[in-house]
Amino acid sequence: ARQSTREEIEQLLCDRLVESSSYQLACTAEVDRASEELTVRAAAVTTEYLDDIRIPADDSETTLGPGGRAAQTGETPVIRGLQSSSEVEPWKDVAEKHGLESLVVVPIEYDGTLYGIFAVYADREDAFTGEELAVIEDLGEIVGHTVQSLERKRLLMTDEVVRIDLRLQRA
Repeated sequence: ARQSTREEIEQLLCDRLVESSSYQLACTAEVDRASEELTVRAAAVTTEYLDDIRIPADDSETTLGPGGRAAQTGETPVIRGLQSSSEVEPWKDVAEKHGLESLVVVPIEYDGTLYGIFAVYADREDAFTGEELAVIEDLGEIVGHTVQSLERKRLLMTDEVVRIDLRLQRA
């Protein structure tokens, strides 16, 4: 919460998760409206997995994957056994190449506004259950609340003025 920008907050989230040694990769992403793809905003990795994947946000097969589903529905998909899951078919070989076994994708949202998603990968198949999953899901709301607070602060501190003229007519 001491970070002053969204970028710093998201990078801190990723760094801390990967520093824990329980996870091999953590990244945040948002839907880029121009390209209709999920665009990585911040990442911390012990592997080059992110260099090997592409995740369009349109109606393609990859949109139906965990990242696209989290962005579109607000759900938190958990995939255990990445090499055997049909939900990650386009990325199975890449996950195997990098030794990744489990994935959770959490919406970064607060008060009905989706700011993006964050994904966390582990090299163990039993990851993201019970309390571990609950804590990671809470992080999505905490980061979402923090991003919303930063947005409000930015809007309050701006020098821009918006003028609205209203004309009412009697019927």
